[in-house]
Amino acid sequence: MTPVPNYETEPLALDHKWDYNVPDPLVIAFGNHTYIIARSDDHGPVPGIFVIIRFESCEAFYYGVPDEESGMQAAIFGATGPAVEIRNSKLVEEVIRRQDELFRYLIAQHPSKYLERFKHFVLFFADQTVECVARRVSTELYHGSRAEAINRLAISVRALEPLPLPPKRRSETGA
Repeated sequence: MTPVPNYETEPLALDHKWDYNVPDPLVIAFGNHTYIIARSDDHGPVPGIFVIIRFESCEAFYYGVPDEESGMQAAIFGATGPAVEIRNSKLVEEVIRRQDELFRYLIAQHPSKYLERFKHFVLFFADQTVECVARRVSTELYHGSRAEAINRLAISVRALEPLPLPPKRRSETGA
């Protein structure tokens, strides 16, 4: 067995907690935003209250059982709780390295400033681990059914879509 790498982690202080003993949170990705809907644990596991976790400017997303390289569920979870930020992450460096030429130019000009813009977040659930490289993560509570939470999220995501262009008009000369 490969030893677990020595990660520098910091617990995430998010506004709302989720019940990480419930398996299979719902993941929705749209553009460069990724959302997770999970049962809330703010007041104990109460049916009908969900946490919507939002990753803004998500550049990489991994969902599943962690491998030995990236996943340190047992080592980290026991010490920090259900959500951490990994400092000096190789995954952040890898994501940035894959970007286009403009990205590389910006990094070359201001490497430390640019690398600080992305963070590596790890969230734990009963049977799954979520890893995301994004600019920030936030949470909000939703009171209602899971289906209503999904619908609310779909409406807010639609608001992010660009408006469709109006149809082209034919010129008055008939050309």
